Formats: sequence, structure tokens, C-alpha cells
Amino acid sequence: MSFRTLAGAGALINWIDVPADVEAEFDHWYTFQHLPERVGTPGFARGRRFVAENGSDPGAGRFLALYETDDVDVLDSAPYLERLNAPTDWTRKISATFTFAQRAACSLALSAGQGSAAHVLTAQLDLLDDSGEAFVEHLRKVAVRLTESFDAVSLHLYRNDAEITSAKSRTDEGRVTSAADSVPVWIVVVELARPEAWSAALDEVRAGAEHIRGGADGIGRVGRYRLLVELESADPATAAG
Repeated sequence: MSFRTLAGAGALINWIDVPADVEAEFDHWYTFQHLPERVGTPGFARGRRFVAENGSDPGAGRFLALYETDDVDVLDSAPYLERLNAPTDWTRKISATFTFAQRAACSLALSAGQGSAAHVLTAQLDLLDDSGEAFVEHLRKVAVRLTESFDAVSLHLYRNDAEITSAKSRTDEGRVTSAADSVPVWIVVVELARPEAWSAALDEVRAGAEHIRGGADGIGRVGRYRLLVELESADPATAAG
């Protein structure tokens, strides 16, 4: 029997900070307007929102959003760009308050294990592009160790497509979003079976990066997050994967 862990071969990953006095309105906007708007866009299959837990890098972003899409091209498609060029007044207001924002339109390079979890670890990696294939194979072994030890249920490696990621900056919504920062090429997402296993999972990812880089780990910002909200598309074509 096979199980579907991810709903598509593409992903949009966002890390965001807002001022403390904006958080309540930000949560309301994101959960009840922004998340449904994004997941309602053709090609979007699922969206999840997370909040940082102890152990996150202070500069990693307090809030994380993971969207699964049919493929990375959805994030440069006409329906999606139309949404970005017609932001609501509420979206304009909230986006202008961001004190930190990172965004990556990604293609899936590896998915191992099965299932999603309420706790995730994200790690951004600065690896040479030609190291990618070797790192994928090494992470397959890491995923086996993490799942066999019950530390994780699944592990995913995403490759940031810089050209598609940059498409938002040329839209109305992109122009009002403040504090945008770049993202490295590679992003690891570990779905944790045990939330306290985040440190062991990070050690495994770091060891893999060191193995590929010959001693330098290349690990950038690391975030540890807890699930807040999950929303799936009702579109039968998208829901079928």
C-alpha cells in the first residue's frame, strides 16, 4: 500500500516576522483571508501555517507557511500572478508591516518517509549547485535513520528556483511587501514524529552538509515550528495530486 505524503511536486515556503502589536491582526488576516485565497488558487493543493518554538534561530522568522503546489510553475502561472497583482486592502496593510520576510518558490528534489507532522524543522543550506545530487543521496540515508529511530515521519529537500521566486517582486503585492530577504538554493524540511527530536534531526542534516562540503556545514537559518492551521484544496483535480 502506498501513502501520499505531499500533495504536489512544488512548494512555496514563507518565513515572516511582524511587530508584536500587529500579531493578532496578522494571524486573523493570514488564517481567514490569505491562506484560503492562496489555497483557492489553481494548482495549490495544501497550505499550512506554523509558529516558531524554542530552538529556532532568532532571525529565522517567527511564522512559517508551507504551500504544496502541483509543480513549481504554478508559482509563475497566470492565475497566481493575477492574485498577486490584485491584493486586497487588508493584504496591502499587513504586508507593509513585515519586519522580516523570506520567500522561496521551490521544486521537490527528495521526499522520503510518509506522513505529515504537527512539528517541523526547516534548515536553509548554502551548497554549491553541483553538490545537489550527492546531497540528495546522502539525505535519503539521513531520512532512513530519522524514521527508523522514530525521530521523524518524513524528510523533504526543496530546491529554490530563484527566477520564479523573483516573479512576485514585479507584482503589486510584491512591491508593498517590506523587509524581503533572499533564500539559499537548498531547503530541508523535516516533519518531526517527536517534537523534542528537532536537535537530533538538525545534527543529521548538518552532518550530511558537512560530508558534502568536506567539513563546512553550510547551514544557514534554522527554524523549529509548531502547526497552527492546515487547509486543503477542494478542487478534485488538485486534490487527486
